[in-house]
Amino acid sequence: MKPLKILNFENNGVCIAVDGDFLYLGSKGTISKYHLDDTSLTAHIIIKDSIKKTIYSGLWFKIYGDYIFVSDFCDLHVVQKDDLQLLYTVRLGENSSSDICGWLDFDLPTVYIKIRNGKIDVFDMNTKKAMRFELSFTTSWSHCINENRIYYSTGTGELLELERYTMQEIRRMQLTKKMNINSVVLHDNKLYTTSEMGIKVIDINTFEIIRDEPKIFSSTEAKILGVCKETFVVVERKKIALFDTQTLQLQDRFDFPTGYRYMRYAVLNGDKLYGSDEYGIYCCTLT
Repeated sequence: MKPLKILNFENNGVCIAVDGDFLYLGSKGTISKYHLDDTSLTAHIIIKDSIKKTIYSGLWFKIYGDYIFVSDFCDLHVVQKDDLQLLYTVRLGENSSSDICGWLDFDLPTVYIKIRNGKIDVFDMNTKKAMRFELSFTTSWSHCINENRIYYSTGTGELLELERYTMQEIRRMQLTKKMNINSVVLHDNKLYTTSEMGIKVIDINTFEIIRDEPKIFSSTEAKILGVCKETFVVVERKKIALFDTQTLQLQDRFDFPTGYRYMRYAVLNGDKLYGSDEYGIYCCTLT
């Protein structure tokens, strides 16, 4: 499956999202919105000054409903999705030990935001106030949500089961030997987790490991993007790998642009993959 360049976009790091008929890109302090059918620019907003050159200049954001939530060190920017108008900015962290490092969930008017070193801020969009919960001492790299449960990883290899609305811990297990868990994906009543170069499967009811497949990936930090046509779509370094969801056997592995330098980052939307290199945005259809 050969990737097709759909947009010339020079960058040294970019965050990609697809929502409806639009492609959203975050890079060099800006968010840009393009029509997917012809990649014409429809809206653009400068979030922060990006004159200072950095090694990686991707601007991280998450789309939930009618909003785009943008992380800018300790600041949270809330942007209107339709026209990319900035609604407001609030400061959540104080320094490099409490900056924003991802998103957990959204249930209007509440946003659940990952804060470095194992903290979660529950932010109310009406009051613009946040309540902080401390879950561990290390930053979370991955999670998934199933009804009223959150499955939340830690940087020391633990997997936590949390009550979604109270953030109270229900169960906890040591999944790896103090290594990051790169992805947690729910499929067929089981949790599939990746760490180092392998995959572990956890029964969601017993919360026990029922399968362990070490060293099946071509690189460390491999992540499961999602499921397409009964295969797990996994992003590796400059490659995409497809594994059968039942047998975990490798079905295919092919070259694909997964981001600037050593990034392992791509987006799965239905049966289409989106990725990037230093010169553009690419797409391919899984067949």
